[in-house]
Amino acid sequence: AYDSLYRNVTGFATTLPLSAEVSTDYFSDAVFVGDSVSVMLQYYCTATKALGGAKFLCAGSLSATNALNDVTKTSVHPSYQGNKMKVEDGVAASGAKKVYIMLGINNISYGLSKSTGDMVTLIRRIQEKSPDVTIFVQSVTPMSEKSNIQSKSLNNSTVAAYNQKMEELCAENGWYFVNVAEAFRDSRGYLPKEYCSDYTGMGIHFNNNAAQNWISYLKTHALNS
Repeated sequence: AYDSLYRNVTGFATTLPLSAEVSTDYFSDAVFVGDSVSVMLQYYCTATKALGGAKFLCAGSLSATNALNDVTKTSVHPSYQGNKMKVEDGVAASGAKKVYIMLGINNISYGLSKSTGDMVTLIRRIQEKSPDVTIFVQSVTPMSEKSNIQSKSLNNSTVAAYNQKMEELCAENGWYFVNVAEAFRDSRGYLPKEYCSDYTGMGIHFNNNAAQNWISYLKTHALNS
């Protein structure tokens, strides 16, 4: 309660507003944690250096839930410099000072309490290993209208509920919330075809257009000291 009062008094802004565009150097001490959606950003930035020297800890099917498991030959964990490891260990090994994390599409169907609770646990583990990092939680991006994985427990409404809860948790914990999802919604809240590489399939993955849009959003929603 005291922390919330302190942030209200000091004007702490948890959700990053539109800002002056930063250079790629801003991301030189950043690491991006994510699932297969973020893998596309990783591929694009590795090829173009669009985010400078940013590092990536991404893995297909990664979620805050399975990231809490022990590392095994078959476990879902990202790799850093060729070695599979827990996210918190990868962040520490990278030496990053900014951690951008987007996870959720693979465990939102477990329920809001489970998915957001595991995200909080994961972030706290990161902070335990790297106490000086600044945490940026990126909102989960929407699904396409034709997505074939939509269900009662996984759809744009449950994604929106997850994002809202994570925004609230960011305010409670002093983390920054980067609402990337707002740059990827059409007039009805779906992921537009122009940004989606599997529009009639899973309907969640990005193409080069989306990567460029994502990078533009990150550059114009940054901390300017």
